[in-house]
Amino acid sequence: MVGRGLAVYRDRVVSARKRYTRGQVSPLSSKGMQKKLERYAKAADIKASCHSLRHTFASNLLEAGAEVMAIKELLGHASIQSSERYAKLSNQRVKQAYQQAMRKVMAKTRV
Repeated sequence: MVGRGLAVYRDRVVSARKRYTRGQVSPLSSKGMQKKLERYAKAADIKASCHSLRHTFASNLLEAGAEVMAIKELLGHASIQSSERYAKLSNQRVKQAYQQAMRKVMAKTRV
């Protein structure tokens, strides 16, 4: 089901960067993009929003080693604090993964 959703997104949303009105090309507004994404996500039976895409983009960049300042610039945040939110979330995931791994190790070493 996710593959179908990605195909819908790729084919219709990404290629639809501009909308046509009365034969003229005009830029797609932020609200227009949100509405299109909602419609295509619903058609593909997936949960998606512009916010979740931005969040996933930032989190993936951070996990791939991007600096918080680069993420700030890419997302257009006015302050670094907005971008640091993703770093805190990423650190929480690392901590959870570590704790889960340690529980497994401790369970195996119990005598």
